[in-house]
Amino acid sequence: GVFLATPRGQLQSQPVSISASMETQHASLRRKKGDKLDTSSAERSQSLQVDMMSRPLSLLIPSQSDVNMAMSPSTGSLNKGKMSSEGDMEQHLNRHKKGLFGKKVSVNNMLTWSKDPIQKPMIRTKDKSLKKDACDMFKMIQLYMGDRKGKQAPMSVALDIITKGWSTANLRDEIYIQLMRQTTENKREESLQRGWELLSMCLHFFPPSLKFHSYLESYITKHKDPSSDIGNVPVSHFSAHCIQRLEKTLQA
Repeated sequence: GVFLATPRGQLQSQPVSISASMETQHASLRRKKGDKLDTSSAERSQSLQVDMMSRPLSLLIPSQSDVNMAMSPSTGSLNKGKMSSEGDMEQHLNRHKKGLFGKKVSVNNMLTWSKDPIQKPMIRTKDKSLKKDACDMFKMIQLYMGDRKGKQAPMSVALDIITKGWSTANLRDEIYIQLMRQTTENKREESLQRGWELLSMCLHFFPPSLKFHSYLESYITKHKDPSSDIGNVPVSHFSAHCIQRLEKTLQA
């Protein structure tokens, strides 16, 4: 069996293989007959299943210390209470600066798709190792979404992102807010679709923190209406699937 980390910080044994989990998830992501959806999504899913099977299990199981650390009040600002709006989130953002005089970037711009890498985490943290990981993660997300050039295959990048989020509990909220940013006002359809695919895959393998849960839920829910669909990208379809995955993390 595979040990999964529940949102309450307990390791729970589940008699399912990672490959089977991925297969089940991506079957539900496929649209109904007649709907338009890039078939490359299914191909990327199959590739990821194979890669996940070859990844050492030790890399996919977070240590109990990582789980406990994610639940500790001292490891970050996203631990207690709930947040559901951008106003609530603002106090936890690590405001970025730009230009010669270091003018602070607006919250709106910080939560909008960017072609540029980030120089520090989006969420405040005192963990120095997490600061580098967060910046590297943003580049990896850009690589997977096709917004950054690289030699690594997209599914290999997705595997690295999911593995890192699975094994490093303190990085999970950062991954989710980066994905929220890169799927906001993203004008490139392929990039947008890959962003939502990656968000769905991450939710299948690891939950956000208890505090970040409501904020992520609010973001996903506001895209569930078909009017959220952009061109050939079924955003509402991805939203519905992500909502289901998020609800299951609370039931775990």
